[in-house]
Amino acid sequence: MRFRGRGEPEADPMRHSCWKIVDDRTPMAEDLTVDPAALDDLSTKLKQLGTDNAQAETYLKKHVELSRGQTGLIFGRVAETIQQLREQLESNYETLGRVTTQSGDEVAKAAQMYRTTDHNTAVALDRSYPGGKR
Repeated sequence: MRFRGRGEPEADPMRHSCWKIVDDRTPMAEDLTVDPAALDDLSTKLKQLGTDNAQAETYLKKHVELSRGQTGLIFGRVAETIQQLREQLESNYETLGRVTTQSGDEVAKAAQMYRTTDHNTAVALDRSYPGGKR
């Protein structure tokens, strides 16, 4: 296996933003393997990230709040800006939490799909052998 950059015979993949892997052995489709357990692990981590984002929202609501009394007249505009930033951050964390949780759900579905596909393929292969399960 070697790495090639655009228009270069041999390139270090870490030095180029656009590169592809050229594999001289076999077509990629034959080399593809999926570990459903690894997908489950990724799913769990994504869902945890979604939970962590909810905790970040709670932190913002609790600790990033300035009232007019705390800021005085001069810093009133600063307080407004901080409030706007807080609201934007809350919205961003809510969206990020929802998207990562949904991604975790979809990765879990993919893991199950690979398990089912692998099982069904194994059953079909067993049936193809003489004396195999029917």
